[in-house]
Amino acid sequence: MTRSPEALLRDTERLLVGIFEGVSAPAAIANPADRALVAVNEAFCEAVRRDRGELIGGNGSPAVWSTLGVGDGFWEALGESGVARTPAGVEARRIDLSGRPVALVRLLPGGEPEFESLAA
Repeated sequence: MTRSPEALLRDTERLLVGIFEGVSAPAAIANPADRALVAVNEAFCEAVRRDRGELIGGNGSPAVWSTLGVGDGFWEALGESGVARTPAGVEARRIDLSGRPVALVRLLPGGEPEFESLAA
């Protein structure tokens, strides 16, 4: 029995969500245009000491990016080369998600800054 392209796409999306959520490294997906966080895994929430609801949609994004040392140059580098990295161990790669550009952001081991200033 042949499955429809829509069913295959749904299964692939579920698989990718499971992988993203299951990764033990802090990871997030951000919109490079406005720098808003679109998705974060539990490890990212723990690393930045914020709840997912505080981060998604842009409300907590500016404070997180500032604390991570992610500024305009980071986003410009991402736009130009598709990859950006900070000395503090923040790495982003530009990918297409459902036909739109997003940034897959990871906090690399040993590079995570302190987030006590963000703790509520």
